[in-house]
Amino acid sequence: MTFSQKIADDLTLRSLRDDVDKERFADFSTVYNNPDEGATCACLTHHHPEMTNDNFWIIESDTTHKILSTTCLIPWTLRFAGLDLRAAQLEMVLTHPEYRGRGLVRTQMKHFERVVKERDFDLSFIWGIPYYYRQYGYAYTIEGGTFEALPIWKIPSASLGEGLSIRLRPAVADDIPCLTELYNSISAGLDFSTQRSSAYWRYLLEHAHHPIEMLESSETGEVIGYAVISRLGKSINILENSLPDSITSLALLQALKTQVSEQIQISWPGNTPLAELAMQLGSQTVPGGQWLLHVPDMTRFLNKMIPAFEQRLSNSAWANLSAEIRINLFREAFSLRFERGELASVDSIGFVDSSMGADGGDFCIPPEAFLRLLFGYRALHELFDAWPDIVVKPEARALINILFPRLQPFLYTPYHDLGASRDFVAPSSVGS
Repeated sequence: MTFSQKIADDLTLRSLRDDVDKERFADFSTVYNNPDEGATCACLTHHHPEMTNDNFWIIESDTTHKILSTTCLIPWTLRFAGLDLRAAQLEMVLTHPEYRGRGLVRTQMKHFERVVKERDFDLSFIWGIPYYYRQYGYAYTIEGGTFEALPIWKIPSASLGEGLSIRLRPAVADDIPCLTELYNSISAGLDFSTQRSSAYWRYLLEHAHHPIEMLESSETGEVIGYAVISRLGKSINILENSLPDSITSLALLQALKTQVSEQIQISWPGNTPLAELAMQLGSQTVPGGQWLLHVPDMTRFLNKMIPAFEQRLSNSAWANLSAEIRINLFREAFSLRFERGELASVDSIGFVDSSMGADGGDFCIPPEAFLRLLFGYRALHELFDAWPDIVVKPEARALINILFPRLQPFLYTPYHDLGASRDFVAPSSVGS
């Protein structure tokens, strides 16, 4: 059922109704953002396998029927700490220049967060305007956009009879089962990853025009892995890959070396064989920024994390712990009750005073810092410099480090229409 809400005398916030609305939504982004974003909007509204009209919202004038502001929600399943998390990505936040500064985005943000709660999402996230979304409770939490910049002269040339000989070819729909298997295999070793169905691979291949290429052995024709390779300008960008080892990684770099004049950029995660090889060859790590995350119900989220907490505890000296640990986020505190190594309950205990002389709990930490700790982006000792108001009782510090270990979380959410790559035809055979 189409959502519609009157928000002012001449303004209505509503979801999309039909194909005409889809075209208007995309046209608005083309005009007031850019053509690439407009193409992505069209791709999302018409082809994304998990989005319906109820995932897109507009604010329009009741008099002129012109769109004045837009937002959308892209659903994801994220794999973290052995758990599947339902996540809502906030996107296409855009307001007509003449109507900015009138609170339209704030109205849409309230509606978005209401939908996130109603649909039981575990978290929401956005890659947005620097600093801006902090006012809505979002905090910089997870790495994104970072890559290794590797000058081609640092890539050793292939010698006759040495190394692995490969060929590249564009991926097609028949490759989807193989792509799914390769992606699941490489994702299993990552601290943070998005889950992809066969339908989503089809979306990337056939509608979003992602330049996915299959790596095959020149001798046997066996598929070794895949890479998403964008060849634009003087650089080649490897946006994603499933290469299993350094030998295959070197073969790909040597193959691509002849196709570019300056450098190859390898997108993170930084613990993949290809990124690690680039570092060994002397690449420069170029930070790309951080995702902003928001957890709408921390009690619910911590309860969902119970299996991960218990697993971490079981591999430590605290395996048989029986105790209550209180974590205080200053505005709200939580009680974690352990019984013989099992986390029996996680409960909100509301506001707990942590002022001078008061016992605020075993661990007091601002919410923004706690998100970075919770998702493993920073270890506890790395947070004190930016948040000197963190307080942890000495006897609880080792346990906190066990429950919240340092990880290497990296989030990549491919959904954009990469139509600029449509004119490129991958070479049918490239040998190293």
